[in-house]
Amino acid sequence: MTKASKGRSSFGVRVAEADTVPKRYILPRYVVNAIKEMSPPYGSQGRTIQVGAELLSRIQFHPIPLNPGLKRGILGADDRIGMTYKLLPRTIEIVEQFVQKYDTRAGVFEAILTLLSRKFIA
Repeated sequence: MTKASKGRSSFGVRVAEADTVPKRYILPRYVVNAIKEMSPPYGSQGRTIQVGAELLSRIQFHPIPLNPGLKRGILGADDRIGMTYKLLPRTIEIVEQFVQKYDTRAGVFEAILTLLSRKFIA
């Protein structure tokens, strides 16, 4: 696997398309909507999940208290829908690592969104 050339920004070498793996998750509608809403500053939904998973892997105390405001105002918030994200293998490993602590993959994604919605992460 090779790295692609430098992008427009000076943040370093970009990850090549071949390094990402499409992974499908069955998630509640409010989780999918929250990922879509939070993704513009990160550039993509996969990158949003990657940043949140890296933060989650560095938090010392688990499980973290989840944000109850994520479900607010979304019709059919608990309906399950399938969503495919292009993720790095490390991100997939982190999600699988925390499934036991958060009961389901949806719980891990909710923890990721809770971390990303915080202004200060201590």
